[in-house]
Amino acid sequence: MDVQAELWWATGHGLGESARWFGGAYHWVDIESGSVLRARPGGPLERTELGGIVSAVFDAGDGCEGVVAGDRILVLRDGRIEKEYPLPDLADRHGRTNDARVDPLGRLWVGTVGRGSDARAAVLWRLDAEGPAVVRSGLTLSNGLDFDAAGTAYHADTFDRVVYRYRMGPDGEIAQVEEAVRVDGLPDGLCLDAADGLWIALWGGGRAERYDAGGRRTHVIRTPGASQVTSLCFGGPRLDEVFLTTAAEDVDEPNAGAVFRARVDVTGRAESIWTRERETGASHD
Repeated sequence: MDVQAELWWATGHGLGESARWFGGAYHWVDIESGSVLRARPGGPLERTELGGIVSAVFDAGDGCEGVVAGDRILVLRDGRIEKEYPLPDLADRHGRTNDARVDPLGRLWVGTVGRGSDARAAVLWRLDAEGPAVVRSGLTLSNGLDFDAAGTAYHADTFDRVVYRYRMGPDGEIAQVEEAVRVDGLPDGLCLDAADGLWIALWGGGRAERYDAGGRRTHVIRTPGASQVTSLCFGGPRLDEVFLTTAAEDVDEPNAGAVFRARVDVTGRAESIWTRERETGASHD
């Protein structure tokens, strides 16, 4: 199946990222402007300017948005900061925070963009009760992440052009690392659909692709006039619509940085909710 997405909002984001659907709305961020955005189907575009590093958004429950904002996790209610969880020295140790996702156990996983000359300085960490714990290191650029219903993780390492599969042990720790799919391009954000099909946004490719469990490409969604596709998610009341973000970084294209929508013949899965009450390692200010 080959689909051309429709332009939804000509937002011109420098670096749109972290497309999510929860609470009856689409949510995403613009990393370059430090903004969190949201829009309901048929409703207006809403924006919260936070400034600084804002790399991911997630469902924090009780009608709130969770936001990965550099060395802190924020909880927003109606666009205003309600709670803040500092993560001291995390960015200094592991580089800028990047994409993030909540697993079926309610734990928050966050990747980083490494700093310095080390090409494999990026890591993937998880916020546990004791605080942030690095669960994978030696990555080129930790990017898109999602989990199936059993808790198996799919995780993009961009410059290795691979999406890994992490099978979990009974203790909830990574027990086995496998190569799920190697792509022709740079994998950025990703998500799983209801049939556990793997959807990958391809930076520089002007498209997103779906792969089945056997690694066979089954679907393509194209974003006309925007080559830097950064993230995607399923949304809408029936989870039958795909929402895609793009970036204007380093390109001069008519729709660079816009957000798109497309219809496909599969449906998505609901986002997991961060159970922050258990995350006592993130002290509350």
